[in-house]
Amino acid sequence: MTMAIVTHEMAFAKNVSTRIMYMDEGGIYEEGSPDVIFENPKREKTKAFIKRIKSFRYEVDSKDFDFIELTNNLLNFCATNALSRANTNKVGLLSEELTLNLVPKANLISVDFSFPDSQTEFELVVTYSGEKQDVTQDESMSAQIARGIAKNITHEYDSVNRLCLKW
Repeated sequence: MTMAIVTHEMAFAKNVSTRIMYMDEGGIYEEGSPDVIFENPKREKTKAFIKRIKSFRYEVDSKDFDFIELTNNLLNFCATNALSRANTNKVGLLSEELTLNLVPKANLISVDFSFPDSQTEFELVVTYSGEKQDVTQDESMSAQIARGIAKNITHEYDSVNRLCLKW
């Protein structure tokens, strides 16, 4: 017997299904076994939905971007999503150290911050132009602060720098 069930109850879907189809963009966005979809989804929207990820994005549209606007928007996002004071302080401090002290202001492209509903892991991604450079690897106080907060820092370069800090 085959049965199709439409639900937003992910635990139920995982427990009763042999095949999962995640719907988005007007059709089947990703499909696979429950293990594949819940443990190793391939597409970003699937990951965000499964983990119920809250995300914030600030795109820099000028070399003279408004740091106060970025900070206020980021802190408002944290408050709206009931993020703990400790983690709000961490993301605020990391954002400040990276966007004011480590990444040249003219090179900043975007700042992304995300976390799941469970608030068990946090990710701050700063994208910037210029030569390949992991700005957290110098000995400045700002780089030391970033390394002290983040449990994991990765740097990727593919014509732009992408610095990902997780805690």
